Order: sequence, then structure tokens, then C-alpha cells
Amino acid sequence: MKHNMRVALVTNKLPHHKFWAYMLWKKFDVKLILHPRNNNFIERIKSKRLLRKGYRKFMAKILSFVFNSLNPSSLQNSLNRAENFFFTDYIDKYDEIPEKIKKDVSTVNCQSSVELINDNKIDVICFLGGEIAKKDFIDSPRKISLNYHSGFSPFYNGSKTIFHSVSDSKPNYSGGTLMAINEKIDGGNILAHYLPSINEKDTATSLFMKGIVGSVKLYYVILISIIKNKQILGLPQGKPLKYVTNLDWNILKDIQLYKFESSRSIINFTRKEKIIFYHLNKGKTLDLNYLENLVS
Repeated sequence: MKHNMRVALVTNKLPHHKFWAYMLWKKFDVKLILHPRNNNFIERIKSKRLLRKGYRKFMAKILSFVFNSLNPSSLQNSLNRAENFFFTDYIDKYDEIPEKIKKDVSTVNCQSSVELINDNKIDVICFLGGEIAKKDFIDSPRKISLNYHSGFSPFYNGSKTIFHSVSDSKPNYSGGTLMAINEKIDGGNILAHYLPSINEKDTATSLFMKGIVGSVKLYYVILISIIKNKQILGLPQGKPLKYVTNLDWNILKDIQLYKFESSRSIINFTRKEKIIFYHLNKGKTLDLNYLENLVS
């Protein structure tokens, strides 16, 4: 039996996105699934403004593109394999979702997307990837907009954060954060953290995929709390301790990641899965020492 709260999802179309959308659709009353259209390759390159940090960083990024295109053990190729290993079955399962609720949109940040939310009387918008939303869309549902960030906030915010933590030889900082959305990227109040289990065979990409599975667990609890009319508060996170952009992942990070994974040093970081909720906390602040102890 689905719960009576009108939900919209915003996500992309890779297998892990389809897994996430299917799992939430199965449990909740999902009225819309919005897929922002990806620009073509040239437009994406332009949008990242690769030259804004100088020629050397631009060249390091280009070398990363080449490395990921040609090397079978590269991050991108490892991601492709992990997608298939974890989520292939959900490509067909996603097709069970009625087509009428799936909408390709040019962007969520346009009036027609806001109207879709309003016309369908959406209570909650849930994000996994998709697009960086602006105020009009964030404020369009009747209750709240939520986002799962594939990084352990506030220690790693921004883009490719799990991969940065592993390439920094800190796989214990691999995790995910469910937060209320505001206009600051990955800057909303933290509602929950997910720290995946780590075993000696894990890689950066398997930890990322485990985090996607964990995101569903976090969303289940938070959405049920909203259905029960509990006040969703969470903890302000303040300034991120490390913020990385797409440009910061370059050939040097590829090499660092390759060296760490080849060393099999991850065996020194094994742990069980950890899930921590803060959504009902009132008048509390984020305790960084507590978070450090969680991953130590």
C-alpha cells in the first residue's frame, strides 16, 4: 500500500537513477518523475567553463577525459561496470512505471516545470542528481524539497565527492547525505548521513553504488516522518570543509585513485554500514567531533 503524500522525483536516466526512482515509486505516491535533458557534449564542456582556473588545470582535465576514454581501469569505465553489476535489473523494472508520470524537461528551472509541480499538487520533491535547482523550483512543493548528496557533508561537498575521498586515501569518508535543499549547492540542513559498509574488495565505484542503495533507506525514513506530520528540522552544516568542482577531478586525481586502489589499502578501512538521522533534532548544531568519530 502506497502512502498518501504526493511526491515528485528529479533524476537522470542511468541505471542507478532508475533503481532509485523505481524503489521510491513502489513505496510512495509518486506523481511525477522529471528528467532534465542533458546538453550535448560540447555544450556540457562550455557550461563547465574549464578555462576559468587556468591553462594547466584545463589541460589536466583534458588528459583526464582522454585517460577515462582509453584506459579500461579508469574511473569512468569502472563506473560503467558497477552500474551493470548493481542495477541492470532495474532498467526493465523502471519500465513498469507509467509513462504518463515521466517527463523530459529542458530544465527544472523554468516556469513550465514549476507549473507541473503546482498542477500536480506535489507535497515533496526528491532529488538524486538531476540538476542544480533554483529558488522558484525549490519552493514549489507544498512541504519541502530534499536532495541526496553522494558525499559525507560537510567534509566533502560538491562534485565526485566519494571519488575524491578515496583518491585522498580516506575511503572511510565515503558516504552520503540527505538534506533539505536551499540555493547553496549541498548546503541545506542535514537530515541524515549514510556510511556504506566497506570490505577489502570495495572500490570507489562500489562505495558510490552502495551509497545509492543507502539513499533509498534514508528517503524512506524521512518521507514517512513527513507523512506523519513530524517537523523536519535537521542540522545546519555551515561552511563545507572541502568543496570540489567538476574541474577539480583531473588526471592527477585519476592517478591518485589508481594508486590507492592498486595498493589494496582499503583493507585498513573495513567497517559495517552506519545510518544516522538528525531530522527531528531541534536547537542543535552539527558536531564535527562526533562525525569524525563515526568514520574513525
